[in-house]
Amino acid sequence: MIQGLKDIKPIVQIPDNSLIVLSVIVFIVIILGILLYLLIKKPKRRRKPTLKEIKLKELKELDFSDDKEVAYKFTTDAYLFLDEKNKDRYKKIEEKLLPYKYKKEIPKMPKELKKEIKEFIKGLS
Repeated sequence: MIQGLKDIKPIVQIPDNSLIVLSVIVFIVIILGILLYLLIKKPKRRRKPTLKEIKLKELKELDFSDDKEVAYKFTTDAYLFLDEKNKDRYKKIEEKLLPYKYKKEIPKMPKELKKEIKEFIKGLS
């Protein structure tokens, strides 16, 4: 019976690369995740303000201490915002502003007219 047995072979080391394979797979998944995130996420671009946005800001920041400047700025800038509902109001205010333009010496602008201009500008936003 002992004669039929073959020798027991010594323990052989089997190369184990599973840790390297796992780390490569994790690295590739992370890189793909980052690339996918960058492709999906759209960069926020700052857009330039439009002419209307710029003029509206200027109208809101009008200095009502200089009547001539108010008359000129209002007639040139508010013209961009005309539509059917505020066209008549603009024309009436523009007619009232005529004495404050094109002259060297101008009278003081009444508070009612300034209030009307402010309300018109407030209605634009």
